[in-house]
Amino acid sequence: MAIPESSVGGQPPPDGAVRLICDVDDGGVHVVSRRRLAKVAPPTESFGDADPTAPRSGFWIEVRDAQGRTRYRRAVPDPLTDRHEAPGPNGSFVQIRGRGSDRFALLVPEIEDGEDVVLMRGTPIAGAAAGGGPRRATGEIARLSLRDQRQAPR
Repeated sequence: MAIPESSVGGQPPPDGAVRLICDVDDGGVHVVSRRRLAKVAPPTESFGDADPTAPRSGFWIEVRDAQGRTRYRRAVPDPLTDRHEAPGPNGSFVQIRGRGSDRFALLVPEIEDGEDVVLMRGTPIAGAAAGGGPRRATGEIARLSLRDQRQAPR
């Protein structure tokens, strides 16, 4: 795995990581525990476009500083979905509806000025954008504090 030369915010890659264990209930997403780890988080992703505010599809996490600037970004599987791919007939795969997990973990780099982990989702919406491509709705799903209850590295 390649270590990034710099993060989204232009800072050198951090030496540690933070693992957040989160619960999901009708009230939203809540952090159950935060733990500093002596390990390297997966590298940040740029999403390949010059406009960081451009709408996109999928699910991703961002570490943001107190001014709301993105310091780290990574696409991840959607931990809040209740549809899963399962083997179907004749070697095919089908989407089945199932109960989503009530608990999931996130691993992000420990960035000195990182304040929050933001869970983001982009979904296609009906109609076409001016350029003829599909329009996307991008939105914040949850904002989780990195500052509360930090523990020593393991």
